Amino acid sequence: MEKQKKLLFLFLLITFNAFSQKEANNWYFGAKAGITFNTAPPSALLDGQLNTFEGCSSISDSEGNLLFYTNGSMVFNKNHEVMLNGIGLMGNTSSTQSGVIVPKPGSTIIYYIFTVPAYYNDFDSLRFSTIDMSLDGGLGGVVVSEKNILLHTDAMEKLTAIYNHQTQEYWVVSPQLNSNKVLAYKIDNSGVSTIAVSSNISLNMYNFDHSSGYMKFSPNGKKLAMALGYDEGVYVFDFDIDTGGVSNEYILPAEGGDPYGIEFSPNNNLLYVSYGDLYNHIDQYNISLPTQAEVQASKYQLEMPSAVEYNYCAMQLGPDSKIYVSPFNENYLSIIHNPNIIGVGCYIEPNGIFLENKFTKLGLPAFIQSFFEAPEFEFENLCLGDVTAFYYEFDLATDIEWDFGDPSSSTNTSNELNPTHIYISTGDYEVTLTFKINGEEFEKTQIITIYEVPEIPEIPEINAFIVCENENTALGSFDTSNLEALLLNGQTNVEIRYFDENDNELASPLPNPFDSHTQDITAVLKNALHEECSEEVMISFIVNENPELEEEVLNIKSCLFSGENFEIDLLEYLNQNTVTGYEISFYLNEQDALNNENAIENTQQFTETTEIFVRIEDLETGCFNIEFLEVEIFEKPNNIEIEEVKICNEDNDGLVVLDLNILKSFVLEEDLLEDYNITFHLSENDAFENLSALDSLFSMTESLHVLFIRVENPLLEGCFLVFNFTVLQVEIPEINLEEEYIFCNSDTLILEIPEFDGRVEWSTGEITNSIEISEAGTYSVALTNDVTFGESCETTHEFEVYQSTAAIIEEIKIQDWTSQENVIEILVSGLGDYEYSLDGENYQDSNEFTDLTFGEYIIYVRDKNGCGVVSEEVTLMFYPKYFTPNGDGIHDYWQVHGNENLKNAKLYIFDRYGKLIEKIYPRGKGWDGTKNGIELPSTDYWFLLEKDGKEYRGHFTLKR
Repeated sequence: MEKQKKLLFLFLLITFNAFSQKEANNWYFGAKAGITFNTAPPSALLDGQLNTFEGCSSISDSEGNLLFYTNGSMVFNKNHEVMLNGIGLMGNTSSTQSGVIVPKPGSTIIYYIFTVPAYYNDFDSLRFSTIDMSLDGGLGGVVVSEKNILLHTDAMEKLTAIYNHQTQEYWVVSPQLNSNKVLAYKIDNSGVSTIAVSSNISLNMYNFDHSSGYMKFSPNGKKLAMALGYDEGVYVFDFDIDTGGVSNEYILPAEGGDPYGIEFSPNNNLLYVSYGDLYNHIDQYNISLPTQAEVQASKYQLEMPSAVEYNYCAMQLGPDSKIYVSPFNENYLSIIHNPNIIGVGCYIEPNGIFLENKFTKLGLPAFIQSFFEAPEFEFENLCLGDVTAFYYEFDLATDIEWDFGDPSSSTNTSNELNPTHIYISTGDYEVTLTFKINGEEFEKTQIITIYEVPEIPEIPEINAFIVCENENTALGSFDTSNLEALLLNGQTNVEIRYFDENDNELASPLPNPFDSHTQDITAVLKNALHEECSEEVMISFIVNENPELEEEVLNIKSCLFSGENFEIDLLEYLNQNTVTGYEISFYLNEQDALNNENAIENTQQFTETTEIFVRIEDLETGCFNIEFLEVEIFEKPNNIEIEEVKICNEDNDGLVVLDLNILKSFVLEEDLLEDYNITFHLSENDAFENLSALDSLFSMTESLHVLFIRVENPLLEGCFLVFNFTVLQVEIPEINLEEEYIFCNSDTLILEIPEFDGRVEWSTGEITNSIEISEAGTYSVALTNDVTFGESCETTHEFEVYQSTAAIIEEIKIQDWTSQENVIEILVSGLGDYEYSLDGENYQDSNEFTDLTFGEYIIYVRDKNGCGVVSEEVTLMFYPKYFTPNGDGIHDYWQVHGNENLKNAKLYIFDRYGKLIEKIYPRGKGWDGTKNGIELPSTDYWFLLEKDGKEYRGHFTLKR
């Protein structure tokens, strides 16, 4: 508690120092003019180098020491020299509010200068540049990479800033030309947000009158006012300092003047407006009134001395809560001495501060307006019974009086600057502070609440929690389900926070179960409405150790044939090397061991791998530990009876390469192969000693060989079985059959395999040594010698059987009627392979004979497979194209030749008109060229030959 109070007090001191900051104590403006508030009253500064027609801004440290100042286009350091990289900012000396300076929250060296251009300037954008005060030996410099960063285009000449004390953030606000938008940019400890909060107003701002003129926040940041020219007047808005939004617009008409300067009273209730084109004219409005009409009706024109003729321009609230006014081109500043007074009492002094040989222009420096807000008072220690302290650190406050809102107390009031008070009961109290600034009275009122301090009940159950450790981890699982209720003891609005022995905060409520080692935990009970009101209690969490066996428990391993039993005394196996007072028992499942029920006898028989849970219990503390013990049964295969293995010698060369991996599946079933290691050896000793295991491919040259096999369970050393068997070579059988066989016509073919002891299987399904074949086709026979592993030593022979027949002559095609160019073509059918001959001796494969002379022929067709010869007679005929029956013995008769042996042929002669002239006997001499003994003339004649049901026609010439 004491530590927390000291930290809070330090925080308040830091906060109060902010109230006495003097960042706005040095002003530079106009034609090298300046004033400082480091003197009372403020006095002129003659060292300024700033020459600006309008906009300017300056900043000092919290002690009032100048840091730098700017006119928006160049920056001067505290030595009044141009700052490092301080030229080329894109503001303008003829911009109403060309620049404003904002510090980066959380930093003591980083500042931002926000700039806006003049209306007519080419650079029409709101931009910002970063100042790093650590540069140039502490004189500061503009960061080159963060210079003139664009925020938005179409900027107006208006720019103002405000601070949010709650969030410790700044807002920079500027309207956008050619739009109806007011844009607000947030500055926090991460820098400048380039994403604006945009608010719409009723006016589309587009001309010079809209652009020029001031925009100001009220010191408390709740109001925003803008001067918008002849036709529009002054617009007043509500500003949400949390969101950056502008709302609830109303207008104060210009009424013949051009509004230029704007400023709020220190108490935020009054608004002052100056007019750049009217002499001796400043209006005051009471903006605290509820309606726009009432605000407009409250307008009061400040009373000026009759001899004065000043053109009043910029107005700026000062650190002394007075408003300073710039009369154009004068060596005086005017002062509104009582800006919180309505009407004549506000009092303006035309020649307030003499600037000596320096002169004003239109503008005065722009500042963060919250610099000029009168602070609220602060307080601490709001717990019942505490000494509540009040603070008000404001240099200008006088005639202080406190009312603590506790009338029943004899010490309800105080005139001390920072008094204390003790409240005797909880509740809300209205505390009022009254004071004066420059003779004007102010009042600050706040409601404070005095809160109850939680009580720690005197209950023994809170003091200590005792459990056994979790599984020998030095942690215990504590039942905290009732802890919260015990601590609260019916109290409401109380929060509980827990801290471990190293002050690390734990979850609240504590988890249930709460796993922890032995430690003292602090429970802090805080009033949920005001957490500084708290009490704490120490809670002990004690973890008793679980007992352990002194020796490591190793699993029990045994190698058995399937079906065998293994018996052991479990307690004797553990050897009982434990501390006296421990009790040991055995269980078949963990839950029984935890519950200490269904314990089994110490001596047990096992036929399979079994999990045993051992409970070791400390009878004194009741803490126990569960150890895991496994009785592992490893099987070795039962005796395997293998006498002989036959292996096929596929090349019959006396050499067999034996794949021992295949033999493994013969030794064990497939699903057991992965469970055992199988190795092959040439001797029994090698097998027992697991020496000289054969490679997977074993070359066997003997016809018989004995191999020894070791089958081992790899999970347990020494758990194996050895046996042997004989390996025999079996040769591939030979088949002495041809590749092709032929049988003629309807005969059959009988094939036979010589004596063979193995299996014979024909493709016809017959399994005898001989087979009778009556149909052509593809056949095969397989001879098999059986070997081991379900394989076979087999030879297969495939052969073709063909059936052949004598040919059947289907047709004989002839091309004749020539002397020696005739053709015979024989068309046959049948199953054979045939060859052809005209003499019965000389045969050819072609069925066509060419270049034949006319005459009688015998055609022979022979089956090449010897299945018969067939023949048939053929006659080739010829007739002459002319004859000369003149008695010279040459060509005296015309006859069809090659027809001599045809008995039934008929031959007719016709003239050119188709008239029958003569019927000729085909086997006679022929026609002599006469009819009825009369010689017929030389000309062409036609003939018709009827033979074997066919007709042959042609013509010839008779010549004389």
